[in-house]
Amino acid sequence: MNKRNAIILASPGGVSYEGGGAHVVVNHIIEGYPELAAQYDVFADSELHIIGASLDSSSRDYRPDLLRRAESTASTFNGGVHLVGLDKPFEGFRDVYADSRDIERRKLICKQYAGQIISISEKYDRTVVLAHEDHLAWLPNMLGVSQQDCAKIAIFWFPHVLSTMYPTVYEERLAAERESLESFRDQDRGVAVGKSVRTELLENYGVTESQLVDCFNEVYPGAERYQNNDQVPAGILEREFAAVLRENDAGQTAPPRT
Repeated sequence: MNKRNAIILASPGGVSYEGGGAHVVVNHIIEGYPELAAQYDVFADSELHIIGASLDSSSRDYRPDLLRRAESTASTFNGGVHLVGLDKPFEGFRDVYADSRDIERRKLICKQYAGQIISISEKYDRTVVLAHEDHLAWLPNMLGVSQQDCAKIAIFWFPHVLSTMYPTVYEERLAAERESLESFRDQDRGVAVGKSVRTELLENYGVTESQLVDCFNEVYPGAERYQNNDQVPAGILEREFAAVLRENDAGQTAPPRT
């Protein structure tokens, strides 16, 4: 029997390479998913899908072992890996920091990912999407104007950087970011990977504490190469995801498995 809920990890750059920064969270979750599923019902009771860049669009630092791990993990949890073709190979930070005013290109990439998310979500009652990269900031807006039933999809979006963190603030990009954040629905969240992003979202983008999730590259214990001094228990995603995925849930979740 198919499960009623889905968790989707979506990133143009964080599935098939690893080089530091916030996208590490995507690889981190993939690596730790079996352990998370053994400990928390919300992971075990959902099917896992992963959306990444096609091989032709992937980073020059492409690592086939990471993609194979993603495919194996998604298959284990009855989902799959879905690859999207981009207009050019993704270059991690080089891509994120370049062309800051290239808003239309970023929106086009986001539209491609929104289409994949809608297609996957059609067979589920509820779907949570952990979306990474600045390109995916418009997902709530694009889902909101879709003719599909997208009220059952929740977006957790976390960026590399924000316009206000640049020495020169590009007004076009800042306006686009604010436009996207203003379109967040009740079920959507901004995710701050690090204190700098958290501060910017709260002080310069009008994001409220209730709309914000903190994550410090610590989604499960044991990945020592990612550790820093700001550790968040694995249960943070259990609490946040469960509030969206579970019927008649009032914010309370089942305790971790023993």
